Amino acid sequence: FFTKGLDTINSGSFGVVHRAQYRGSIVAYKEAIINHSNQRKIQEVFNEYCTQRNLKHENIVKTFGFVCQIDGRNRYGILMELMTYNLESCKLRLFELI
Repeated sequence: FFTKGLDTINSGSFGVVHRAQYRGSIVAYKEAIINHSNQRKIQEVFNEYCTQRNLKHENIVKTFGFVCQIDGRNRYGILMELMTYNLESCKLRLFELI
């Protein structure tokens, strides 16, 4: 139901954001690679998911699910709507219109 690894979009302090496929749609998969013994960090990722899944507004990215893969790398992440524009590209488009 979920395929990761189409390509990497970005990385940061949380982890890596991948383009993925979920139920026939292209989505973003925000992955945090965590040491399995770090229960506090796992709880932080899950808390972020719980907060995001309850936010419903046309200007907020939709959250589809929480992923937990125990395959020796202990991957935890959040499936969310893939945005085609980031803030920088929106700003550039706005200046083009002016």
